[in-house]
Amino acid sequence: MGVLVLALGTGLVVFGLSRLAGFRHVVRRTWTGAAERSRRIRQAQEALATWSTRPVLNWGFDAACLASCLWALSIGVPWHGLLLAYTLTQFTGSLHLTPGNLVVVEVSLSALLIAYGLQPEQAIAATLLYRIISYWALQPIGWASWTGVTLNAAGFS
Repeated sequence: MGVLVLALGTGLVVFGLSRLAGFRHVVRRTWTGAAERSRRIRQAQEALATWSTRPVLNWGFDAACLASCLWALSIGVPWHGLLLAYTLTQFTGSLHLTPGNLVVVEVSLSALLIAYGLQPEQAIAATLLYRIISYWALQPIGWASWTGVTLNAAGFS
């Protein structure tokens, strides 16, 4: 929970600083200057730009979040079925049967984790922790971003 609060606080500070033109200028100058000075940094920036537009990277971090939730609860990670369970859950979530895929993801992921050897209480606990981190913890960031974009479009900058 402390890491979550720290990440949220850091995100809010960066969001607040990003509203300042001077801060944006310094970050942009540092980012481009690093690429001009080093070929490796330029290659890393190009790779990051390429991979950041692909859902595979997002899914990879999301699956890592699920594995971390299992680990944090001292539950043995069923590596042989974790990625398959996660991928099948993404397919059921892509049906968009409910807003935010609520209940659909929780039920399918819990059922698949049980099928891969977890006890029902372990699967439900891991699934709920995973959804709290990967869905609910990101909601304030999304709402803050939406509010910032809306206020900026309305001329309140």
